[in-house]
Amino acid sequence: MRAAILTSLLCAVVTVATTAAADVHLAPGTAINFGDGTSQTTAQVEGPQGPQGPEGPEGPEGPEGPQGAQGPEGPEGPEGPAGPGAPSDHGGTDCTVAGSDAYVGGGYNNDATSDWAVVSGGKNNIASGDCAVVVGGDESTASGTRATVSGGETNTADGSYSSIGGGASNGASGTGATISGGESNLASSNHATVGGGSGNTAEGIRATISGGSANTTSESYASIGGGTSNTATGWIATVAGGWGNDATNSEATVGGGVFNTASGTASTVPGGANNTAAGSFSFAAGRNAYVQGAHEGTFIFADSTNSTFASIGDDMFSVRASGGVEFFTKSDLSSGATMAAGASAWSIVSAREAKENFAPVDARDVLEKVVAMPIETWNYKSQDDTVRHIGPMADDFQEAFGVGDFPKRITTIDADGVALAAIQGLNQKLEERDATIGALTSAVAALTARLEAVEEAGKQRE
Repeated sequence: MRAAILTSLLCAVVTVATTAAADVHLAPGTAINFGDGTSQTTAQVEGPQGPQGPEGPEGPEGPEGPQGAQGPEGPEGPEGPAGPGAPSDHGGTDCTVAGSDAYVGGGYNNDATSDWAVVSGGKNNIASGDCAVVVGGDESTASGTRATVSGGETNTADGSYSSIGGGASNGASGTGATISGGESNLASSNHATVGGGSGNTAEGIRATISGGSANTTSESYASIGGGTSNTATGWIATVAGGWGNDATNSEATVGGGVFNTASGTASTVPGGANNTAAGSFSFAAGRNAYVQGAHEGTFIFADSTNSTFASIGDDMFSVRASGGVEFFTKSDLSSGATMAAGASAWSIVSAREAKENFAPVDARDVLEKVVAMPIETWNYKSQDDTVRHIGPMADDFQEAFGVGDFPKRITTIDADGVALAAIQGLNQKLEERDATIGALTSAVAALTARLEAVEEAGKQRE
């Protein structure tokens, strides 16, 4: 009952106030009932802001909103502090230190661009391999790991552990390759070495060129000592020097000279000119000596005659010496043999002053021993049985005469001496026979004369 009275009273007041256009202040959210049975709640009207209360605790961060449009570029800020830069003990001008613990000591436009790389000085040098070093010079590069260029110009050490001592335009591209100096030399294989010179190429593992120019190795362990335009293309092949020499097979050797070729396995040309040792284990020396490829183990020496002296078989010892040949078996030249120019037989040392302990020979005894000695035809076991010889056996010869250097051999001077003594013995027999014949002839003549005288006396008596 009480609530209904209050509601009616409120509605009346609102109606009157509305009709009279009087100001009515109702609390926000107040329900107004109209006479037609409708109702409406009053709006929530914000009142004036009160004084700021104490700041509450910070709430959780909300989600990131969308990126707004880029604003206009602001004015340039002040210059920041200087960066760390190169250590104070580095030097030079326009140099770059980019590797960890890399170092440039000085010079111009030098770069140490890898870890622990070092350029000590010079200009335009680059140490780009780990632990690589360029000591100085100009436009040189050590790009291999632990590679070194000590100096010079436009040298490049590309191989790991490679080294170039100096010179110009040299390249060590093999691992552990070394070029001591010179110009335009190349050590392109592992552990290859060029000592110096110019235009040399050491290709082949552990190949070596000591110097010279335009020399080339192309096989492992090949070696050239010097000279020019020489090649060692066989395994462990060697050319000591000279010009235009070639050692083209395994273990072949040319000592020097000009235009010589050792093309057989383990063949040798010690020097000279235009010699060829094509047979395995062959040897050719002098001028135009030629051991053919099919002839193994043959030794040829040719004199200065400008014509080819060629081999004719395996394992032969051939000499062309148009001025003659001499062999001596004692240092004072008191014993030996000589074949004179144009000759076909040996001349032996046989002067009396070269001999001693003389003893006479019983020529008749020698003759009797020769007569008793078997003389046969035979062949050496080392030769074909169609190759026949004639003569005594060394055993019989030694037993009969006891001379010579070796019991199983017959020395030609002893055979000659026996023959001469036997001739003397035969001559003695002939002289004795001739004397007997002479005496008998005289006796016959005397008897004939006596007979004729008797016959003549008988005729006269008749």
